[in-house]
Amino acid sequence: QPVFCEDKVRYVGDAIAAVAAESVEIANEAIKLIEVSYEPLPIIDSPEKGLDSNAPKLHPGGNIAHRSEYQNGDVLKAFEQCDVIVEESYELPRQLHAYMETEGGVVVPEKSGGITVYAATQHGFRDRFQLSRILGIPE
Repeated sequence: QPVFCEDKVRYVGDAIAAVAAESVEIANEAIKLIEVSYEPLPIIDSPEKGLDSNAPKLHPGGNIAHRSEYQNGDVLKAFEQCDVIVEESYELPRQLHAYMETEGGVVVPEKSGGITVYAATQHGFRDRFQLSRILGIPE
């Protein structure tokens, strides 16, 4: 996922802009200059709605981010041995993951014109690639 939305805001919390400034006051004034216009998409509030063929496509390949199938043993045989089988659907409210570390980072400009980025991330090389595209600097 790119650092900033490039063509479409897909989720609550998607990043659309960033401000760097020498003071909080300048940053607050810069934030006021950011203009964004949205074209609302229909709300997809369940996996079933997201899989519907008429659902808006959040990504070029569709709404399935990843598919995995696992099987261990003979499920049908195990069902035959059960005294009770409960099948039910449950709905839960939207939840945010409770990160152990904060979502933040520090960028240090280098004399060479490059930058050093300190951030909690799982995808350092992908972040480097995306930041180089966003900032217009070589990797």
